[in-house]
Amino acid sequence: ATELLFVNDFLAKKSVRNYRTTTRRIKESPAIEVIPDSTINVEQLACEYFIREGYDAIHSENYLWRGLFGLVFWDVIFDENQDSFHHPLQRQPSDLFDEHFYTRRIDSLQSIQKTYSTKQKLKSVITKRYQEKEGIANPLVSWHESLLPSLEEAVHRLPVKGLYNILFEMAKNVKYNSAGFPDLFIWKGKEYHFYEIKSPNDHLSAQQLFWIDFMQRNKIKAEVLRLNYI
Repeated sequence: ATELLFVNDFLAKKSVRNYRTTTRRIKESPAIEVIPDSTINVEQLACEYFIREGYDAIHSENYLWRGLFGLVFWDVIFDENQDSFHHPLQRQPSDLFDEHFYTRRIDSLQSIQKTYSTKQKLKSVITKRYQEKEGIANPLVSWHESLLPSLEEAVHRLPVKGLYNILFEMAKNVKYNSAGFPDLFIWKGKEYHFYEIKSPNDHLSAQQLFWIDFMQRNKIKAEVLRLNYI
């Protein structure tokens, strides 16, 4: 009982610290001024702001990164030699969302990284997989006409090492690490940015903060962006 009380107390204090950290991060983040519109969500409101400023902008969130993971690592995910497919109608490996996925496949994942180590090669395999597999069920890929061009724009602008570091971090815990990514991906010429959009009453989750910090450490431009209503 004493140990349980200690654990609960530790978690409560950690939760308070996380709340203070995320709250401070929002307050310190840059802001844009927009006119509120109850007919659209805040992400779309921010997208429209950047489009008016001459950027291309998409509400990318988890869609972009899950799609990148699913296409780049397609052959690793569906590798029948891993003994994780047990019947013909199974649509995903049985260990995709548990801790064994990464440890069992680390050699294959590293082989993919070595084979497609440049922007050109990475773009090539993404395009090839998309054209070959479009419409086939993959729990990480949402098939949409915007997916391939959005991935091509991301690969064109982001550092390859940083991209792979994100994919490998996702692979370590696909269930939890395939969520919490920034809401928006914007670009104009060589310029780009990922933004986590927050309205005046929004909170920043620990997972969202984790990915922003992870991206920044890997030289990927990412930040919280506040909306100020006018």
